[in-house]
Amino acid sequence: MRSGQIDRFGAIDDMEGGTTGRYNISVDYHFTEGYDHDFVVQAYMSSYDFKLYSNFTFFLEDSVNGVATGVNRNGVVNTCEITSALWKEIGCRFITHGTILIQAGKRPDMKLDYGDGTCDPVATLFVDGQTKEVRLKRW
Repeated sequence: MRSGQIDRFGAIDDMEGGTTGRYNISVDYHFTEGYDHDFVVQAYMSSYDFKLYSNFTFFLEDSVNGVATGVNRNGVVNTCEITSALWKEIGCRFITHGTILIQAGKRPDMKLDYGDGTCDPVATLFVDGQTKEVRLKRW
């Protein structure tokens, strides 16, 4: 961002963008007759329009494996690269095998390995010579 290559919204691809609009109308009607007769009517309408266009493929840098690069608000460059194809089997709620390389600024590189094809909620994270089992949430 400091160099001017990326604006404050973090868009690397100048073809990204979109429009948004929102309209809300609210009406309340209160009618009171005497001490114990109240009549209240509330009505509202809301309209929301969101049009986004973007390249969600993340294949700009590597059309085979897929690489996504971004910069957080602190100017730290983060990169995720699919180094081995990710597979999700029919009937399984989880990614069953494949690997992702994660690079986050000056932190040690991380490798996320989804396993050998077994349908389970377990992946292995390798960071700086250490191994940690990760429990996956539903895909």
